Amino acid sequence: MTDAVSPARLGQRLLSIDALRGLVILFMLLDHVRETFLLHRQVADPMNIDTTEPALFISRTLAHLCAPVFV
Repeated sequence: MTDAVSPARLGQRLLSIDALRGLVILFMLLDHVRETFLLHRQVADPMNIDTTEPALFISRTLAHLCAPVFV
């Protein structure tokens, strides 16, 4: 017996995965916009919690955690 998949099932997408990827794109967009428009507020290492303000540290951490979602 063959396990055939109907053509209607092949065209369906998992909306939760699309929503997650959309959210990740927004986080990465936030990080890239910050790098572009806030050049005057450069820090040596944005991942160093001792010298970085909390909002910048959180946005960089989110950007780092977002990359595996696209795999």
